[in-house]
Amino acid sequence: MRLQVEQIPVDVSSAESERFRSPLLLLHGLWTGSWIWQPLAGYLANRGWEVWAPSFLEAGLVSDWQALASGIERIKQTLPSPPILVAHDTAGVFATLLADVLQAPALVAIAPLVAPADAGERGIFAWPRFWTTRVWGRAVEPPTGPARRAFLGPLTGKPTLLSDSGPGFRALASSRLLLPKGVRCPGLVLGGTHDTITTPAVSTRIAARFGWRCSLYQGRGHFPMLEPGWEVLASDLHRWLVQTLGTSVILFDEGDGPEPEGP
Repeated sequence: MRLQVEQIPVDVSSAESERFRSPLLLLHGLWTGSWIWQPLAGYLANRGWEVWAPSFLEAGLVSDWQALASGIERIKQTLPSPPILVAHDTAGVFATLLADVLQAPALVAIAPLVAPADAGERGIFAWPRFWTTRVWGRAVEPPTGPARRAFLGPLTGKPTLLSDSGPGFRALASSRLLLPKGVRCPGLVLGGTHDTITTPAVSTRIAARFGWRCSLYQGRGHFPMLEPGWEVLASDLHRWLVQTLGTSVILFDEGDGPEPEGP
């Protein structure tokens, strides 16, 4: 079901049998939208989570960090309780900066793309194709050719990539937008061993910084929640949330038995 929250398109997957107090707020990163969450959202809704996945670029609202933060806050105000944040790519930075403000019970960062000062490497921000954006561009166009293939990895079909925020890209590229010193909620970093955008070393470094758990999936690229075998990641994410948050988010009685497993 698609809703409009103050002009922001949000895909909502209702829990098939509601089991948890906290909804999941799934945040996309560079050039993408809510489509990156479709399989994962369906899986998690089937296990009792209510899932909200906004598509900020469709609304034309991601012009800078403040605009994105404002959009996330407006969505949060429509939710029954503070959401668990699940963020991909650059949204991992935004999620860590907002987690305490939103009182998020937990945060899951998938292939987080962070500033060079936080990553310990320049990565995508050093690609020559982005030099004009790093200087003055109002928008950063999605990668094409070999760069697009590196970004999307083994994804099949022709995913639609949209222009993104030039100012936001520059803020990260120049390391003006950095991760916070700490985050109060528990966290999990998920990545792929074959991700050339957020390398395994970066995922491990971010997890160590916050004292979070890190899981790397063999052969996966930058979109491990979409690539073949994504069900394993989905199951691990669901299990980690239940084991980490326990009765603070569970609605059903202990006598109802364990949560369902498997795809």
